[in-house]
Amino acid sequence: MSTWPQGYGLHVLEEVDSTLNEAARLAPTLQGPLWILAHHQTAARGRRGRAWANPRGNLAATLVMRPDGPRTRWRCAVLLPLLPCSMPVWR
Repeated sequence: MSTWPQGYGLHVLEEVDSTLNEAARLAPTLQGPLWILAHHQTAARGRRGRAWANPRGNLAATLVMRPDGPRTRWRCAVLLPLLPCSMPVWR
């Protein structure tokens, strides 16, 4: 990758149990936002422990960050990265 957004770390793994698990392991020592990318997950899971299919070759990613402000605003921060993915569908 030739460029990466300033202020965001990047942690790329060939294989991991789950990017969410890796995020939990790394979160206590983070100094700023971090993207965790994996080429393959061996124990992928969705939100709230739901099953998640992640065949080899798909992108697995988790963004770890500590947003400023009250927790009530955090829900918006989770949805904002999805907006560019959805825009072509809305047009």
